[in-house]
Amino acid sequence: LERARAAAGGADRALRKENPTRGIVAPVVTAQMKLSKGIAEASDLVPNKWYEAPKVTEVLDPGGYGRRRYRVVGAAGTYCVTYESNHAPDGLDTMRDGIKPKKTTCDPDWGPATTQKWN
Repeated sequence: LERARAAAGGADRALRKENPTRGIVAPVVTAQMKLSKGIAEASDLVPNKWYEAPKVTEVLDPGGYGRRRYRVVGAAGTYCVTYESNHAPDGLDTMRDGIKPKKTTCDPDWGPATTQKWN
């Protein structure tokens, strides 16, 4: 058992030497990238003209449970649409009733959804 553990440890050390960077790495962000991202987010929050299609952005759901939440900015105003998850503890039968969207107000603190980059 000791020799098997030592052999596994040796294999692990060899793999770590071959691939030194593993896991989640923070992306490189410069001042110019922050400025361009801020300008893009500000332009997304500006209401459209009556003849333009609404802008839809996925935002982070603060409640969890795997819900999907979208911010919709249109000519009539801004609102959020929430799609409940199959795993929400609300007791709804999603197989019988389906998952219906809920129209709610958007909190201005809700930011866009982000993804983590893995190596």
